[in-house]
Amino acid sequence: MPLTTIAVRIAIVGAGEMTRLLVTHLASTKAKQPLHIINRGRERMEKLQDMFPDVKMSLHGLDEMWDEIDQVKTRIFTTIAKVLSRTSQADIVFTSTFSKDPLIDKKSLEAHPRDKKLMLVDISVPVNVGYDAKEVDGTKILP
Repeated sequence: MPLTTIAVRIAIVGAGEMTRLLVTHLASTKAKQPLHIINRGRERMEKLQDMFPDVKMSLHGLDEMWDEIDQVKTRIFTTIAKVLSRTSQADIVFTSTFSKDPLIDKKSLEAHPRDKKLMLVDISVPVNVGYDAKEVDGTKILP
């Protein structure tokens, strides 16, 4: 079924070149549902929004969500938890960042249980979705 005929909630983590290409494709489907864009800062998301004025976007900046903690590891896990809470209503989550470590894995998904299926589409290099995420019931990963 094309995206124009079903109500699919889409979240995209990252706002770089791969996300621009993804939004270009999604815009060509004439889908009506808003895209939830999640990124460290707002500047790239706003630029993306300006490039696609006909695409409904809801922007979620991670900089706004980071707790003021000096420990990098704690900051990373706090951020990941908040990304997952922001994407908890999504049916499909695309990841497209330059993170050296997976942003979503089995442990983080189990910490945010869902009552519906989730498709994770990782278009990142290196990967943003840990391979163990597929072990979570109702979760499908597309590399």
